[in-house]
Amino acid sequence: MNDRTSELHKPAATEEAARVLGVTPKSILTWVRQGAPVVRKGRQGRGSTPTIVIPSDLLDWCSLRPRANRARDYIDAVSADSAARREWCEAVLRFPSRLAPQLVGISDECAIAALLQRELGALLLELGGDA
Repeated sequence: MNDRTSELHKPAATEEAARVLGVTPKSILTWVRQGAPVVRKGRQGRGSTPTIVIPSDLLDWCSLRPRANRARDYIDAVSADSAARREWCEAVLRFPSRLAPQLVGISDECAIAALLQRELGALLLELGGDA
C-alpha cells in the first residue's frame, strides 16, 4: 500500500484530512455538519479537541450524495485554493475541445445529451475524485 492510500484509511484531524483530500479544512467541517461520518467530533474553546475523520470514509460519503451537491462542494473547496482554482478552470476550458470530436456527426438529441452527461460526470471525477 503506498503512502497516499494508507493516508486515506488512517484517522486524521481535520487539517490533515483536508491535506490528504486536497480540500480546505472548512470543507471537511462543512461536510461533517452535513452528516459526513466522524470518528470523533471536536470541541471548540477551552480544552478544545480536533474533529477526527477517516478521509476514505469522507470520499465514500461524498460519492453517495447527489451529483449537484458534490460539484458544489468541490467548487466551494476550490474557491479557497488558488492552485486548485487554476487547475479547475484549466480542466473546464479544455472540456469543449475534448468533447467536440465526439459530437461530430451526431444528430440525435438523446445521444448528444447522454454524451454530455457522461463527459460532465468524467470531468467532475477528474476535478474532485468523487463525482
